[in-house]
Amino acid sequence: MSTIENRKHPTIRDIAELSGYSINTVSRALRGRGYVSPEAKRKILQVAESIGYFKDRTALSLRNRQSKIIGVIIVDNSNPFYADVLKGIEEEAYKEGYETILMNTYRDPEREKIALIRMIERRVDGIIITSTQQNWDFLLRVKRLGMNVVLVGSHHPGLISVRPDDVKAGYIATKHLIDMGHKNIIMLNSLPSKFTAQMRLNGYLQALNESNLTARVLNSSEGFDNAYRTMSKFLSSCDRNFTAVFCYNDIFAFATIKALKDHGWRVPEDVSVVGIDDLVFCSLISPPLTTIRIDRFQLGSDAFNMVINKIQVTEKVNNVELVCRESVKKLT
Repeated sequence: MSTIENRKHPTIRDIAELSGYSINTVSRALRGRGYVSPEAKRKILQVAESIGYFKDRTALSLRNRQSKIIGVIIVDNSNPFYADVLKGIEEEAYKEGYETILMNTYRDPEREKIALIRMIERRVDGIIITSTQQNWDFLLRVKRLGMNVVLVGSHHPGLISVRPDDVKAGYIATKHLIDMGHKNIIMLNSLPSKFTAQMRLNGYLQALNESNLTARVLNSSEGFDNAYRTMSKFLSSCDRNFTAVFCYNDIFAFATIKALKDHGWRVPEDVSVVGIDDLVFCSLISPPLTTIRIDRFQLGSDAFNMVINKIQVTEKVNNVELVCRESVKKLT
């Protein structure tokens, strides 16, 4: 027995030898399938635990042609938005007995392509991706290989996707500012090539058009530092004939508030600010940020259930809602 206990990877055969039951009986007991008497199952599991037996998932995946692993490719899991999406994915994976492999791309299309290749090599059962939106042809090739691919937060007609209602997010954020008396509203948006930026811009324009107001749009690369530089450059040379800024997301809103304060503007006394996401920091900054709440956890949960075909739709658009705090002033 000591020889078996000291083995690096004890096998079902070892459990059968020590328990006195057949290999078939041991296999049924360990898999929880087929009849095994309670006494036999108790003894088999006891022996398995005592010698440090663990299932060989590689062998199981070869036999079943299913790895029970989902590949997750995210632009940056240190971003609070994507961290919450990842939590939703992992919670559902745990419930369904799956594992996840995570790779970050840091918005680099080449890293994204390499990550996709790695996932295929690992024979994952499906891929969930927050895409850079620059590898569509390659993603479609991956799909044609028979791989389930689910986009989170973007859209392509040839791929399955789950995303928030970004048009509505842009609309209700802008409409709230209009309802609060603001007529000169700037949008600090992401780059025009991004699907999400296009949708949020459409919502912004729709709200302005309904009130016959003029649009004014600034574009910035992703990230706090880029948004801060864009807004600071604008504030250094702009007139003061605007009273509100609608931001592409909360990170952009945090950067906008800092830039405004650094240039001597008060929020919300001089300029009101609205974001999108409702990150945890929104209620902690000064002033607390009015924003559009996106259920990031639900996005992740839906993406997982779509990639394993538990939710069978080609596109799912989740609702969003306005969260009013103290960064918007009502004009009289």
